[in-house]
Amino acid sequence: MSRGTGPAGVAVAIALLLGGCSSSQELGGGPEIDLCGGYAELETFEEPSITDPEAVRRWVIGSRRVVERVDLDREIDETPVPNDVARALDAVDTALGRFQSAIADDRETLVGPAEDFAADADFTDAYGVLTTFVGDHCG
Repeated sequence: MSRGTGPAGVAVAIALLLGGCSSSQELGGGPEIDLCGGYAELETFEEPSITDPEAVRRWVIGSRRVVERVDLDREIDETPVPNDVARALDAVDTALGRFQSAIADDRETLVGPAEDFAADADFTDAYGVLTTFVGDHCG
């Protein structure tokens, strides 16, 4: 997948983690989950409109909540989560943290921070590692 800029590139980056969660107040909240469950939850988040800063902030915070709930000690297919996959999950959280900080600093517009997030190779690569692992090991 290529990384773009502008609204289309932003949509691509945001769509990588999205899908919809039941509670907008506590998006991403809940008990600890395994990696498969965390990935599945991230994929359910609905894509926020880039024109709605509060929805984007809720999405970022909710995504980070999900990542923080993933218990990497829970085995998948009776196998420990590999170190490269654990590092990828950490890289996703780090990229989301950068995006969260950027939008906190740029409350008027999301264009610059969203373009940076869309072009974040660390995020894209790490999410690709997670996607591959989940595709191979999660039912």
